[in-house]
Amino acid sequence: MTVVSGILVVGIVFQHSLLRSIGEVTNAPGNFWGLRSMSGLTILLSATSSSFWITASFFIIVLVSLVFRSGIEKGYELTLYSLPYTKLEVFSVKFLEGFILSALIALLPALVLTLINFSDVPAFLSSLFRDERFWGLLILMVLGVLYVVSVVTLLSLSLRSMLATILSVFSLVIIPYLINAGLPPANLFNSYVVTMLGEKYFSLAGLITSKSVVIYGLLVPAVLIVSSAVLAVRRDVK
Repeated sequence: MTVVSGILVVGIVFQHSLLRSIGEVTNAPGNFWGLRSMSGLTILLSATSSSFWITASFFIIVLVSLVFRSGIEKGYELTLYSLPYTKLEVFSVKFLEGFILSALIALLPALVLTLINFSDVPAFLSSLFRDERFWGLLILMVLGVLYVVSVVTLLSLSLRSMLATILSVFSLVIIPYLINAGLPPANLFNSYVVTMLGEKYFSLAGLITSKSVVIYGLLVPAVLIVSSAVLAVRRDVK
């Protein structure tokens, strides 16, 4: 239910942002296609907007908290850990479940609505999906999801209630958007990265190795995931 609701609401927010961006971008696209065109710019602005990521983060926080906390708070976690699986295996399955479903919440609406809104321009869609910049944007979105999921996972295992987890993650993930603090996942889409996506001589390797992507998209989530795995192995199930 959380996943379905999340996809629908995030889709509504993305569509609204897309239509608003189309209204703001009025220049002719010239000979540019893919993400460098004016149509591509509207997609880029919508997929990196604060409204899109605040909404997606809200549902991801609730979803991952449910994945890790519902069994404990409803009392069936002891039964789960009585099965012939190690704590690390149980943690890995839960994390993958949370990450895959969270990626669906964020990426599926954006991809489907992009196809629907530009279905009357097949040449543009073809150029978009052949554009390295577009795949770079998708990678950034996946890394943004990974960061949020890894934060929720660690706090779900560290704190003793779902409510405390949700409130704590809200303060770490959503409030920085509201006060423009420049913290992840917002800084994965900072002006430098967005400008790089629009450059004529774009390099996917250059994007992935940029400072903000390496630190906040790869290193920080990796540290959070490893810490969560250690907690999952060492803590009890209560």
